Amino acid sequence: MKQTILSRSSSSPDQVGAGESLKRSVLTGHRMTVSRVIGALFLCGFLLYGVGSVLVTSVTGGSNFLSTISANKTILILGAFF
Repeated sequence: MKQTILSRSSSSPDQVGAGESLKRSVLTGHRMTVSRVIGALFLCGFLLYGVGSVLVTSVTGGSNFLSTISANKTILILGAFF
């Protein structure tokens, strides 16, 4: 008995065999992996922004920060990079 699946992605109702449904499930799994990687990179961007903001604020947050900029130059540059 041959199984057929109607394709919902195209405008014409083409019949798809069992081999095509296997390809679609593999592509769907790949798409989920790519989506998770993109989501993780998005969250890492927020994390790096937070760390950079804390580093810059730690240098510029004091009352006399202009005199301490030369001593904390590396922290300031690293925070601005993040």
